Amino acid sequence: MPRFALIISLVAISCSEQKFHTIVGADGVRGPAIQVDPAFLEFGLHSEAEESVKTFMVASVGEEALEVESIRVEAEAPSFTILTDIEGLILPVGEYAEIDVAFTPMASGSQSGQAIVTSNATRDEEVAVELVGEGAIAELQIFPDPLDMGVAYVGCDSDDEIELRNVGTDDLEIYEVTHEGTSFDLDSDLDLPLT
Repeated sequence: MPRFALIISLVAISCSEQKFHTIVGADGVRGPAIQVDPAFLEFGLHSEAEESVKTFMVASVGEEALEVESIRVEAEAPSFTILTDIEGLILPVGEYAEIDVAFTPMASGSQSGQAIVTSNATRDEEVAVELVGEGAIAELQIFPDPLDMGVAYVGCDSDDEIELRNVGTDDLEIYEVTHEGTSFDLDSDLDLPLT
């Protein structure tokens, strides 16, 4: 007489107001577990000396306390900094810690990196939070470049103009306008410095 066995896997899930879930015995995994939220921090566009701070949370969602061993930043430019001291950080089950990250652009254009959280989690010992920001830069464009003054006869003057444009993403300050060459004079009524 054939026998049938029915195996039921039970997963108990609870939810906190931070939207972290405690998973008990899922897939046979026991011990500490980690969850980060959000997993992506967008800092936006900032000037070189400007600092922007965003926060992500690290939560203990397993069956045992979570020990956060380190949080390091991996990025091409040193624009991202972890502000929160996590030395000796142990999170009891269901608790969380807020981690502050600063973005101060050290280069222009789009910049990205990761905050890597290392812990004693049974699974996912390292969890990454994506970091994205953009550095603003002032960029001067001279138009036309070069300036062709055409043919000028001896003893005759020839006048022309150039235009200075800021085609960057930050304020441009012009402190001085000079020229080289003995055959040219610069006639400008610019009130310097000009922003």
